[in-house]
Amino acid sequence: MEHLEELVAALVANGEADLFIRLRLATGDRSISPLASHGISDSELAGVLADPNVLALCVRARDTRVPVAENRLAEHHGALHESCGLTAIVIVPPPAASEMDSLLLFGARTTSAFEHATIERLQRVAGIVHAYDRENQHHAAQLRRLVIQLTEAEDRERRRIASLLHDDLQQTLAGIKVHIDMAVRRAPRDEYLAGRLETAGDLLNQAIERSRSLSHELSPPLLRMRGLVPALRVLASETERTHQLRVDINAPSDQLELSALAGHVTYRAVQELLFNIIKHAGVDQATVDLIERDDGVEITVRDRGRGFDVDAALKQDSPTGLGLLSLRERIEAIGGVLEIRSIVGAGSTFTIFLPASATKAEGVVREARPEPTAEPVVGRKLSVLVVDDHAVIRQGLVLLLNEEPDLEVVGEASSGDEAVGLAQGLLPDVIVMDLTMPGLAGDEATRAILSRAPNTRVVGLSMHSEEDAKERMLSSGAAAYLSKAGPSSHLLAAIRGRTA
Repeated sequence: MEHLEELVAALVANGEADLFIRLRLATGDRSISPLASHGISDSELAGVLADPNVLALCVRARDTRVPVAENRLAEHHGALHESCGLTAIVIVPPPAASEMDSLLLFGARTTSAFEHATIERLQRVAGIVHAYDRENQHHAAQLRRLVIQLTEAEDRERRRIASLLHDDLQQTLAGIKVHIDMAVRRAPRDEYLAGRLETAGDLLNQAIERSRSLSHELSPPLLRMRGLVPALRVLASETERTHQLRVDINAPSDQLELSALAGHVTYRAVQELLFNIIKHAGVDQATVDLIERDDGVEITVRDRGRGFDVDAALKQDSPTGLGLLSLRERIEAIGGVLEIRSIVGAGSTFTIFLPASATKAEGVVREARPEPTAEPVVGRKLSVLVVDDHAVIRQGLVLLLNEEPDLEVVGEASSGDEAVGLAQGLLPDVIVMDLTMPGLAGDEATRAILSRAPNTRVVGLSMHSEEDAKERMLSSGAAAYLSKAGPSSHLLAAIRGRTA
């Protein structure tokens, strides 16, 4: 915009005008707002914008698509002449074929009237401005598409790595843990062996927890399953646990309607802003407010910490610049706005506003998952159906349960939909149900099974240890909810309907 102002200023100097203002008509033609100006003070500009005659001239120029001149202002519009020192103005609309909605107002202070030839020259100047605007908007649209593509690529890669951690590494570690627990049960009298196995189990628990935390940090499953607000509540809990920063999440409800792309961009923005607070603000508390307005959604992150020089941070965008430029680019790419206010020594406030169109921004490609299969095995005793989409976990659980004299695995399923069908045919006494699976989730499958067989005991089992996940399973009717990384004795006790 600075280059455009310099261009118009140079052209105006040769076009017998003393100032220009780029204007935009508000919806309903009730007011005009400035986009840029040159050669006019702020107080004079306010006087021009407040003058009803200027508004009427803008509407006429826009509707007729021809320049509108008002000469000899000292005679016809004394108030405008006295407040702004103008002697004549001409308002030039965009070309008839243009999709631009801005107008150019040229003003004179030294001549009483604009000649016809002068108006034609100023019209050519306006044509250059609108051509520049059109090209600039084209490049801006290209940049927005590129930023969205990069955001999508980042999200896909984050989800891919998180999926590898969850579907491969964590499940393998949990499977090893099951086998170690089985070995411990077989060698209870060998203190040395029992001690080493216990240490190995503890190390595996630490590895599972670190892997789980990294997986959630990369791509929180709750963001996809439940939406932005529940994901932010878990982020707040994790932030306090790992960084001792208390984060208060204030939202009217957990149901905030955002598209997948808008939710991802907003979550990442809040996550990065909280990380900046941890690194730079020097406080132990922050607040995140989410407000649904008639025209969109507003998310505010604030702290009462050290504060910083906003202009300096936005210019450098280096490690000390907090990454605010790239953050702003991503928010603007989906049609949102990031406003930053900070006072050195008095804290900072970051406000993200997503208009209705931005809340519906699309672009993230959801990855398909293959349909699983299973073969039921009919048995006796206390019958158990094992439901988990990870083969390593299923096999470990089957081995563990079949070693118990009073338990018999009668079937395996690798999805919630399959579990519903098998449960109806096998009528197991107990179902060990994974929470996160392709298709029908564990809580939804539990609800469907118990609606037909209310006496079935369902034990929820998952890598997710958040309270929200536990609440989902228990509210669906599950009798218990356990972590896959927990002791096998707890699982066995839950299957038998006892406490560990």
